[in-house]
Amino acid sequence: GMQKHLHSTAVVISLRGGGREVKKFEFEKNSILDISSNKRVVVIVLQKRLVLLDAGTFEKKWIIKTGYRGSELWTNPIALGERWLAFSDSKVHPHLLSVGGVSDRLTPPVASTVVNTVKKGFNALSDTLSGLTGRNSSQSTRTTPSSGENSPPVVTILDIEYSRSGEVQVSELRKTDGVLAHFLSHTISDTYITMLKFNRSGNILFSADSEGQYFNVFHISPNLLGSSECKVAHLYSLYRGTTTGIVQDVSFSNDSRWCAVSTRNGTTHLFPISPYGGPVTVRTHKVSHVVNQYSRYHTSAGIEEAGTGGGGTFNNGGTSPLMIPSLQQIKQQYLPGSKGNSLVSDDGTDYICVRAHFAPITTDNNINSLKLIGKNHAKNKAEYSIYILGGDGSLTEYLLEPIESTNNNTGAGGGVVNKSDEETQIGLQSAPKITWKLLSKPFDAPPTLSDDNHLISLHKLHQEKMQSLGGGSIFLPDKEGWLSQVELLSYAPPT
Repeated sequence: GMQKHLHSTAVVISLRGGGREVKKFEFEKNSILDISSNKRVVVIVLQKRLVLLDAGTFEKKWIIKTGYRGSELWTNPIALGERWLAFSDSKVHPHLLSVGGVSDRLTPPVASTVVNTVKKGFNALSDTLSGLTGRNSSQSTRTTPSSGENSPPVVTILDIEYSRSGEVQVSELRKTDGVLAHFLSHTISDTYITMLKFNRSGNILFSADSEGQYFNVFHISPNLLGSSECKVAHLYSLYRGTTTGIVQDVSFSNDSRWCAVSTRNGTTHLFPISPYGGPVTVRTHKVSHVVNQYSRYHTSAGIEEAGTGGGGTFNNGGTSPLMIPSLQQIKQQYLPGSKGNSLVSDDGTDYICVRAHFAPITTDNNINSLKLIGKNHAKNKAEYSIYILGGDGSLTEYLLEPIESTNNNTGAGGGVVNKSDEETQIGLQSAPKITWKLLSKPFDAPPTLSDDNHLISLHKLHQEKMQSLGGGSIFLPDKEGWLSQVELLSYAPPT
């Protein structure tokens, strides 16, 4: 478990030159809980603060005071994207509140097309009658929740490229001071956020609370006018189960159609989602590419998948989130007494350390457990691979294949029901393919790399290439010069 220190130190060591110390940061009466980084910044996570360093110079850029309510449990979750930083705030700041956020209006995962069509016609008629009476029932409103300390969990998203200096208090910022979004992420007041995670493109945000029964997925649509005009759509509530579980790891597939959530009991839950929301069916998930939000039938019939708006405790910008259950649970085996297989939490209980990551499928076909994907599989078939690393050092590749759910073809009386791809629920098959044992070396390797190391060689080649292109930064491309390079390589004048 994490020890409670009154004094913490973060040291930056060069991998070249004998492990030379580059920078050293000392924090009095603060424990370092986590360190995250991207090409722009390095974020040192403390109990009540976030320290942002420049990724190129390691100089302090600015400090964010979070006031995270769960910091006594030695956690302060953040999500760092390519340019956005999301963190849990202490309370709601009404002048920053965005449109939308969490909604308590859950929709079943699959609804009949006919029922949806009738419902949309009824809503259109209701809106027409409401217009005649001078009232608009579908008008999107902004409900301002309580701004006290007992308000539900709040998420703030900042632009890390916005020019700041010194210490930043969110309550003192204006909506145009680089604040992209500020919204409620959960509905229960006595809970706190335990995990935040962006997808690869950075516009989808995952949020988990201390209950760990439902996980919320949001789509962030920023606005140039500031956080109060940002639309936060609650796309999904991912249902894990009735028991309490603390999330320790989250991973999105590259196309944002699958989300893997690992809890401290060693189980990885796999959920199907869509980057634009809506039902997850055979049409959306059984092919290798991301399909359009609306099918040809919906487009030709003029049916729009729009939310009804109104209702609910918290308004979410006109959409109703879908409740999606876990399609697969991959359980890591816990061996009592085994070294490195588990960690100790703050309350003294053991939990299994698990990390999961979506990646391309390996090409080795000489594995007996390769039972999902054959040599003659369809080229347009969706196939995924997830790598799960256990605390004992075992890395296992699992093959994932979306299939038609077995609950689709049986009616209430036991007869066969024919459904279109619009209504057919998706299922998932998984099978372990290969396991690697990642054993640590019996000796402590020095924190340096030799000059012939491939990482150092690639660094030198990249540095020489950047200098030949105009001397841009080796950490970030030159903002003035990248456009000319794109035109040079991709554009040819007409002949």
